[in-house]
Order: sequence, then structure tokens, then C-alpha cells
Amino acid sequence: MADEHGYALRDQDCPLQNAVQNGVQSFRRLAIGNRFGEPTRVDVQLVPIIDCQGPPQGVAIIVRDASRQVTLEERVQTLHEQATRDPLTQIANRSEFDRVHTQFLQRHLESHFPCALIICDIDHFKQINDTYGHQAGDEALHDAVTIIRQCIRSDDFACRYGGDEFFILLDIDNRPLLERRIAKLREMVPAASAAERAAEKWGMTTSAAARSADDFSKRVTSTIR
Repeated sequence: MADEHGYALRDQDCPLQNAVQNGVQSFRRLAIGNRFGEPTRVDVQLVPIIDCQGPPQGVAIIVRDASRQVTLEERVQTLHEQATRDPLTQIANRSEFDRVHTQFLQRHLESHFPCALIICDIDHFKQINDTYGHQAGDEALHDAVTIIRQCIRSDDFACRYGGDEFFILLDIDNRPLLERRIAKLREMVPAASAAERAAEKWGMTTSAAARSADDFSKRVTSTIR
């Protein structure tokens, strides 16, 4: 018996053992082997059988095949990723930015807390594609995303807005700190080995908008039109 991800259950996590010891019914999604030895997802409901003597005398187990539901959930997740992720770099796409930045701005307009937008693009990207081929251009895009992910915090939002252009939304109220974040992005570009193989030299140009949320909203709207 394993959990829904296929990892073997530890003794302390065994739902049958817990039902017997605690006398409380539980519901778990698990993976069990079918007659071909392949894992099958099932929903398991365990109901302790208790009489007037006190401790559980046994456990009634109801097992339902959940493979179709799991397949549907996986398909929904896949469709969500296709709708919100850039297929090449696996970073958020323009549609997801349009959705997120509206909520982001609304939150900051209501709280009056400053925010920032960093816009990055790859220098001479067309030249990289024309000279070294689109595979080299793809490597440069992958490296740019790697650099961005290493420079942002978990609560920042980054996306590939289109072509070689990337947008980063940040909660930040300190202009010097913002400038240090931008400097870090630029400093990390030379360390991108795959991009260096793709071209002798490429860089990243960045710009930032960081004022009040109202001013930020106007600048974002102007930028993305």
C-alpha cells in the first residue's frame, strides 16, 4: 500500500492502524497494486467497528476506484499549466500576467503600499537567432529565466511577456533595494554558460517602475499596450 503519489506508507501513517488505535473513521486516497502489478488510485474510507465494550473490534473498509477522477484532475492541471505557462521556458505567460497584475495592482491601490515592475529583455536577441540559430536563442531564453528565478523571491511574480521580454512584479518600497535587485540580475548574466555557448556575448537590459500604486498602474498600462 502506498500514498497517492506512490510512496510506501510508514507504519505510523497506515490508515488501518490509525482507525484501530484511534477509533475514528478516516478518508484517504491511496495507491494499491492491481492484478497486473500496476498502481491504481483508490479512495479508501475506513470506519471503526465499535461495540459497547470500548475499543474497536475491527474496521469496515470501503474502497472506490478513483483512477478516472485522478485522470480528470491531472487533465485539468495540465490544461491549467498550458493556459498559464510559457511552453518553452515554463515560466508564467502573458495571459497569466494580465490576470495576476490586475489583482496585484488592486491590492496595492487598496493598501497604498509601493510596488515595482522590472522589465528585462535580452540584448541582441534577434542577432543571436539570425547568427547562431533558433536553438541558440532558446538556450538564451532558458538562461534568462534561470537568472530571473535565482534573483527573485518566492512571493515575486515573473513571466515571459513575449519574445525576449520578461516582466517581474515585486512588493517593494525601497528604491535602493530595488536597484540592488536589478544590479544582481545584470551581474549574473555572464555566468550563463549555455548562453555563452550560444553566442560570444549577450546581455540583459532592465528597467523599473517603482512609485505609488496609482502611478505604477498608469505606467504598467502604458507599457503593456
